[in-house]
Amino acid sequence: MADPRFFSVAGPFSLGHLAEVAGAEPLQNEFKEKIFYDVAPLSTAQAEHISFWDNKLYSDEFKNSQAGACIVRPDVVAPSDKMALLRMADPYAGYAKIAYAFYPTITPVGAVSDSALIDGTVKMGLACHVAAGVVIGANVIIGDRTKIGANSVVGDGVELG
Repeated sequence: MADPRFFSVAGPFSLGHLAEVAGAEPLQNEFKEKIFYDVAPLSTAQAEHISFWDNKLYSDEFKNSQAGACIVRPDVVAPSDKMALLRMADPYAGYAKIAYAFYPTITPVGAVSDSALIDGTVKMGLACHVAAGVVIGANVIIGDRTKIGANSVVGDGVELG
């Protein structure tokens, strides 16, 4: 689970939807409508989490996991009737796609705070976000969609983004 101070979780999502996102095949149709709220490692996952298993070194974690669903290779069988399986050739890639569904990239909204102090020589890209109290020095280049947090100082000649 990601730190909620920095990341907002999307969802929840049904297992059927997550299977489509990953490009995986659900093994048990009775779990397709089950709702999941987040991704988690096998060792800490609970019934509302989806995880993945792609390395035999973690066989015990897989067998003992409380995860509600797990992405596995096609030759894997379920450790219990409580864990739904999504099968695919590359479980790690599927997990990455599902994690991205839960934690999509948030594109900054282009806004510059009135309290920011920005030198007139600054070259700023498209859709940049400059928060309150920011100070940006001379000859700075800021790339597209860059986010500069509150009270940050960007020194002369720096290139960001």
